[in-house]
Amino acid sequence: MSLERKRTGLRGEQAQPGLNSGTQKWIGEVKVESGAAQPTPELEARYIIYVRRQSIGQKVGDDKVQEVTGSAVVPSLKRRTPYVFDTAQIELKQQALAPDYYLPKGGSTKASDSISGVWVKVFKGEVEVGEYVNPNFIKEKYKWKQP
Repeated sequence: MSLERKRTGLRGEQAQPGLNSGTQKWIGEVKVESGAAQPTPELEARYIIYVRRQSIGQKVGDDKVQEVTGSAVVPSLKRRTPYVFDTAQIELKQQALAPDYYLPKGGSTKASDSISGVWVKVFKGEVEVGEYVNPNFIKEKYKWKQP
């Protein structure tokens, strides 16, 4: 299994005076491949994408993590025949205070959302038959929640 990130859109704007912002839209392209000698039965791939959200004025370490979940049916696969599906689209925002602007109470003058990681599991019925995690610390930091 593998995952490739693809940017699907980019937009910049000045939302309000003194605040510059931009938006990127991303999807994940997940590739599932069978190594079994015999064709596989129909499978289900379930995924969680961890998105770190920041906002202007927040203190260091106050990031919030959003879990974007989804699933896809993987049809019967022959040996070494890949099946590719797209994840849900994710919108990442970037913001920065314009020059000569400041926050009277302090805090970050820049904010940038980012994708922290992804966790994909493949199931045959309710039995897990495959897993992909990137980066590996995701398994240690978060618990798997059924999407």
